[in-house]
Amino acid sequence: MGRWIFALLFTGCLVTKKIDFEEEVNVPPSITSARGAASLGTALGQVVRINFGLNGADPLGSTDFPVIVRDPNVKQTLQWQVFLNFSLAALTPNDPGSFEGSLIDNNVLPPSNDNAIDRELTFRVPHTRFRETGACYKVELLVSSDFKDVFPNREPVQDGDLASAVWWVGVTDDNAQVVDLSRCP
Repeated sequence: MGRWIFALLFTGCLVTKKIDFEEEVNVPPSITSARGAASLGTALGQVVRINFGLNGADPLGSTDFPVIVRDPNVKQTLQWQVFLNFSLAALTPNDPGSFEGSLIDNNVLPPSNDNAIDRELTFRVPHTRFRETGACYKVELLVSSDFKDVFPNREPVQDGDLASAVWWVGVTDDNAQVVDLSRCP
């Protein structure tokens, strides 16, 4: 792919030179657990347990989910979205607020300042979103360079330009100490 660059010299002559530029290939991002995630109980691959019992978690607090978003396109701004129990089947036409799951948070992840391919991201899920003890919840993180249109469309503009991560959250208290994970959404 060539582009022509024209330069005007001080003598008034027009000099042309063909310079080839390679366009950067958009590589999809990926998501891994951050170093501190295992000690918080929120590493990918483990069931997150929140106990609202007498000596448990603060019902008005939140749970942190630290991750590393890896993207070789270090100059690219990324967008992220976090959903709780999202299900397209639960949507009512013309009413995006009608489904049981919901968009919890969304924002941008700025380009890397130091050209590192790993960018840190921590999102929080307020405990008030976990209303039922003994229940299982699905927390989902989506990352892309750009999403089509507006919520509830979760598709990336460019096919394949999407990373996703899912956590299963079991919520208990002193009365409901068991979570049936087979009933997870």
